[in-house]
Amino acid sequence: MPDQPGPQTAGLPVPPHFLLALLLLTALTAALVNPGNMGSLDPSRRLQQAHSWWTDEPEVGPEPYNQIWGAPDRQGLKRATFGMGHPLILLPADLAASGMIRIARLAYPLDPPTAKLLRHVLVAFLSQTFIGWAALVFAYLLLRALAFSHGIATLGTLSLLFATTFLHYLQICQENNLMLALSLAGLFGVARWLDTGAGRYAALAGAAFGYSLLVRPTTLGDAGGAFVFLVLALWWGPRRPLVSLASLAWFLPPFLAGGMAERGYQFLRFGVWTGTYYTTSGSGVQDLFPPRPPGTGYGSSLWFPQNSIFLFDPLLPLLLILLAVFWTATAPKVKAVALGALATLAVYIVFHAGYLSPTGEHSWGSRYVQTPVHILCLLAVPLLCTHWKAISRLVRIAAVLLIAWSVIQQIASLLLIMSLEVHYVDHRHSDWSILRRFYHLWLVFSGAADTHWWLSRFPPEWRRLSLLPAQLGLRYPLLSHIATGAWFLILAALLMHARRILHQAIGGPPLARLAEVLRTPRPVHLDGRPGA
Repeated sequence: MPDQPGPQTAGLPVPPHFLLALLLLTALTAALVNPGNMGSLDPSRRLQQAHSWWTDEPEVGPEPYNQIWGAPDRQGLKRATFGMGHPLILLPADLAASGMIRIARLAYPLDPPTAKLLRHVLVAFLSQTFIGWAALVFAYLLLRALAFSHGIATLGTLSLLFATTFLHYLQICQENNLMLALSLAGLFGVARWLDTGAGRYAALAGAAFGYSLLVRPTTLGDAGGAFVFLVLALWWGPRRPLVSLASLAWFLPPFLAGGMAERGYQFLRFGVWTGTYYTTSGSGVQDLFPPRPPGTGYGSSLWFPQNSIFLFDPLLPLLLILLAVFWTATAPKVKAVALGALATLAVYIVFHAGYLSPTGEHSWGSRYVQTPVHILCLLAVPLLCTHWKAISRLVRIAAVLLIAWSVIQQIASLLLIMSLEVHYVDHRHSDWSILRRFYHLWLVFSGAADTHWWLSRFPPEWRRLSLLPAQLGLRYPLLSHIATGAWFLILAALLMHARRILHQAIGGPPLARLAEVLRTPRPVHLDGRPGA
């Protein structure tokens, strides 16, 4: 679709209703991948934290595995040891879900465990839809601010959703996608600030990075990456943008307010100004993580197959190759964003190398460094499209196959609980988690999982697909049949809606256009115009 005068968002031309189309796409995807719970213990604990703010329930559940993650406050009351950024997002979803359940109980009696399960399902869907949509919107707007056309920006946004571990964290309600959304919003604010000098964009960047501190204090590294982007864009810019100290005054108040709120929250609860919520947890958490040999923290994120960012996000090596080959032909702002994200990635890897768990406990990939990895992956497909003319046909096919493999791999990450591979690595010291995932899937689909020497030792939920219909089948077989039918309807709606978005973005049927751009040596513009 060519860029034409029309509706604008933040001063950028955006096709009518496109952002709403992204919302529907996110909602359909979130419904499709919903596992019937929050996907992991940490999000469930954060939901309990939010639930306690408006009910009589405690912040920390009575279960032993929850108690170890709590710490006594200044009055001796057990408190959750997480920041308040993610629970604040979960709070309105929890209020809405609880209201829906109260209405449902008027027509059908629900016992407390079933009501709690249903509440978790609804909170997961509502919160992940909002967070995922915010991330996709700012991903698209950032690409537009970097001067990519609507078609290329759309392909980049869809690649983030379906071809990176972003999709996995749309199912697992960790705070990763929230931190990414905030970082993308901050980068977009900086990019538009560079272009216009308008203080409102500086305030947007300050608010995004300030709120990110409420989610996890280490996100200061995200703000550092944005600062690198700003400095390099100013250095390489063809003209001096309208940036001034007066504009900087718009950035600092919301950013400092976020930092002060985060520190004040910890002080009011635990009486500490300089510590983090992990330092208040006591030795119980430390005992969960045995000492590691020196240097293994770096390998966990980089070259160990169990969590390597290059294996779990194949778009990352593609982006690095494209940058290396087409460095001089790449726009300065794109290079500045990439170098800022690489700087943040380096800081995160070094910081977490000596941490209790360098990759984020039980996680698919290296969870603690995903924000800069996803920002880098976001640039891969747009750069591939930009330099398509200079790439040979063989390399084009290889790149398309790599993207296809990444999509398949991300879908596989949704189908079983990721703890299976984590436990197998701990038991057999085999690092090839991705290959092991496909073997486990074969066991499940072949019906051999229940008698397998390894899988049979785990709960039945772990030997079923991590999708709501399959999980319902363990407790409510009749309801599972209904949910399965609804799931396939949602899948059909998602495929049709994604095809419609692609058709509008690239100016024709997706498969036909893909075949065209693979066989022609000429550039095919992904904005509805024929190749030059």
